[in-house]
Amino acid sequence: MPPGRVGGPGEASRARAESSAGAGRRARARVRVPRMDRIARDVAQLPVLDLSGEPHPLESLWTGRTAVLVFVRHFG
Repeated sequence: MPPGRVGGPGEASRARAESSAGAGRRARARVRVPRMDRIARDVAQLPVLDLSGEPHPLESLWTGRTAVLVFVRHFG
C-alpha cells in the first residue's frame, strides 16, 4: 500500500503481527551465550572434595595435563 493511505480493517492487526514477529526475532538475537573460556575460568574455581573431605579447586584436577569433565545427572 502506498505511504499515506489508510488500509482496511485487517491492516492494523496484520501490522501488529508483523511488528511482534520482528520483535521476537530481534529479542532472540540479543541472547548472549557465555564464551567457553569464561565458563572454564569460573568453573575452575569451584571447590571439589577429595576422599578425605578436603576442598580443592576444580582446576587442580587438570593442572599440568589435559582433562575431560563429564557431568552425569542421576534420575531416581
